[in-house]
Amino acid sequence: MKKPTTYVLSMALSISLLAPYSATVKASGYTEPSYGSPISVRLSYSAFQKPSYTFTISGNYSLKEKNDIALTNGTYTIKNNNNTIELLQDSNVLYSGSQITLFPVDYSRTNTIQLGSYKFLGNMTFRANGSNVLPVNTLEQEDYLLGVVSSEMSDSWGTTGMEALKAQAITARTYSNGDIGDEIDNGQSYQVYNGYNASYENVKNAVDSTRKQVITYNGTPINTNAVFSSSNGGTMLSKVNSWGTASWNSIPYLVRNADPYDARSATSNTDWQFTLNKSQISLNGLDLKNPQVWWNNIQESTADASKISSLKNFIKKYQTEYKNYDLKIVSIDQLDFTDQNDLISNDTQLNGNIKISYLAYNPSTNTYVKNTDGTIKVLTFAKSTRTYDFYLSNAFGSGMLKSPNIKTSSSTSTQYVITGGGWGHGIGLSQWGAYQRAKEGQKATDIISFYYPGTALTTVQPSTSNAETIYATANEPINLRSSASWSGSVITVVQTGDTVQVLDTSSDWYKVSYNSKQGYVNKDYVTIKEDTPEPTAPTVSPEASVLSVTNDQSTFHGEYTIAQKSDVSVRLIGPNGYNKLTFLATLEAGKYSFGGPISQAPAGDYTVTITVTSNGKSVVRTANFVKEAAPTVTISNLSATDTTFSGQLNVNQESKVSVYLNGPNVQKFIYYNEALTGNQTFGGYIPTNFSNGLYQVKIVAENENGTTTTVKEFNINRGIPTQIALKTFSFTNGTYYGTYQIDQESLVAVYLKGPNGLQKLTYYQTIKPGTYAYAGNITNFPKGSYSIVITAKNKQNINSSTVTNFSYGQVVSKSYTVKLGDTLWGISRKLNVPTTSIISWNNLKTTSLRVGQVLKVAS
Repeated sequence: MKKPTTYVLSMALSISLLAPYSATVKASGYTEPSYGSPISVRLSYSAFQKPSYTFTISGNYSLKEKNDIALTNGTYTIKNNNNTIELLQDSNVLYSGSQITLFPVDYSRTNTIQLGSYKFLGNMTFRANGSNVLPVNTLEQEDYLLGVVSSEMSDSWGTTGMEALKAQAITARTYSNGDIGDEIDNGQSYQVYNGYNASYENVKNAVDSTRKQVITYNGTPINTNAVFSSSNGGTMLSKVNSWGTASWNSIPYLVRNADPYDARSATSNTDWQFTLNKSQISLNGLDLKNPQVWWNNIQESTADASKISSLKNFIKKYQTEYKNYDLKIVSIDQLDFTDQNDLISNDTQLNGNIKISYLAYNPSTNTYVKNTDGTIKVLTFAKSTRTYDFYLSNAFGSGMLKSPNIKTSSSTSTQYVITGGGWGHGIGLSQWGAYQRAKEGQKATDIISFYYPGTALTTVQPSTSNAETIYATANEPINLRSSASWSGSVITVVQTGDTVQVLDTSSDWYKVSYNSKQGYVNKDYVTIKEDTPEPTAPTVSPEASVLSVTNDQSTFHGEYTIAQKSDVSVRLIGPNGYNKLTFLATLEAGKYSFGGPISQAPAGDYTVTITVTSNGKSVVRTANFVKEAAPTVTISNLSATDTTFSGQLNVNQESKVSVYLNGPNVQKFIYYNEALTGNQTFGGYIPTNFSNGLYQVKIVAENENGTTTTVKEFNINRGIPTQIALKTFSFTNGTYYGTYQIDQESLVAVYLKGPNGLQKLTYYQTIKPGTYAYAGNITNFPKGSYSIVITAKNKQNINSSTVTNFSYGQVVSKSYTVKLGDTLWGISRKLNVPTTSIISWNNLKTTSLRVGQVLKVAS
């Protein structure tokens, strides 16, 4: 099918018929197409990431770099020869250069370039990418959509759901509107694009029948906010729900809503579930000082193998110091998500929390991460982030957590159970939901209205067109009206014999342009001019000026003027690859404003680029501004006693600085400075009536560049001894192992005591609150009764201790007489006999014991 935005051959009659599989030279050269709405796509398929490959041409093509060469039906080779790109046919080099661009000499959907199994319309540029050759496809936006829609939806859906294909075409066109004139990728970071397939008649129908239709909000195309995903699982998510960006009020058409049609689509993604075992590896009985003995012999739960492998990568993504380590996950200590049992609004970010205990081994140095006592260290990974981040990272493996739409997040005593629905981010259009709606009779307009409420469909005119221009003359004086009816208000009067440009003849009221004004005239009062084309106006270069640009850190804004009717685009370019099209329209001569939000944009230098195109010529005007970074605040040397705290802050920009002390049931303002920069000592008094517990110093620095909050914590534990909680203990084959937990920073000592006055200090160090392990081997020690004594001295020099008794090599008496002060648990620990066994052997109905009671303590 011929396209209206075509290009003209410079000497059409001089083209000769070319023999198949040949390259000929044409004296005058061929003309490269001039695209009205071009999009360039990097084809990043792995099959074409190599130094040389073949491709096949169907139709007639030439070279931009040497346009007198004609290539026709045949197979050619492209090659990177030391960063020089070579085009070959039958081992003969036809052309070589820094890059090569092929273009069709007659633009139509019958002329294609085939790479592997994919065919492409339009131009194909081959350029060096390292030692490989990267193909870049440039074509009209409408033809680009043929490859997008067929990649995002099945052509077969057109049989029962054509309106879904149309909705997808409109959505994809809107999304790509900001990509016109740019070079993008062919993957999910933009839109999946796999070229052109002539057999996809339904896709062609969907794209062609919605030509130039885009989604607008308040008259402006929504561009990259026209997001879509495979399925939402029955609940459409807001942009904040899934991505946590800005406030939903700034994008009111991407809202949270029930989607019963997606729920009825009954795909494998409507409802899904996965489980994860809490305990993965038991350390009981292992020699923790010599992990090399058992490292290769233990593995996590086989049922969770793929999930555990992915979780290790998730850990390494954030704890990069272990990215080259071999990890073993001991346990999943926490896993929960925001689910549908929670109160969720449009402004609720859906989050997930995970905590993992794991071990680490460095194969390059053959070392294990250990504690100071030589035992292998149980490391902790804790992460609270968007549920969407878990989805993006495949944290639990491919196809496990398929979307941020978590329906239930629960656990049993042994495992976590997560259920959800949908596949993808869940914002905007659901492809399966749209398909179900189409099957049940809804039109594309209905589908768009549901998934983007409050929007409208608008037909955008091509920015350039070589289609024939239609003119008409007024048969008598006629009113140019504002709408297509006799009741439309009068804009002006078209006098008898005056010429109007006809823009649309699809109804009895022609849409026309007259003296730079657009409106409607009834077709019975004008006559289409057949053979008298309007004289061509002299070409005038566009004129434009940027009058101003300012920014207030959250928005930028300014003004510009144009001297005549022109196509105008405004683009904002900034640091870290920031590049955003903020405006695209055709405007009359006059003064206009530009601007937009930059609160989420990175700090740095920005350039506003305004491109004005008229009569085939363009001018570019630029203006610069700087978005300053918010102030940076650091806290150092923070210390505390029972009654005071002190520290030092540093702020890198002059700022209003406030210091607060937060603690159990208290918030206290400490310090304020109207204009502080550099270092400042801070501190304060902690009244004795303030509770013990965790306190927090919060420093807020604010200036015109933004607000920064920095927090640091400390504990107050007046007169409270360290709580030592024994977690586990085992003794097997001469090796003992145990874990304990302390609740405040303390100097901790671990002693081994045994027969004949044996006493050995095995650990002595000041440690933070947390869980720690101890272990040892007494194979060469004398048989008898042993104990592990753990002492802790806190910052107030208050001591606490705990004792664990066990026996080594002794024959346990078969009976025991209860003494004054004995308890069931004390006897169990003293004799190293489980309490459950003592209860069972003696048929005890209660844990209370009496002095003199004889207990059976061995089988």
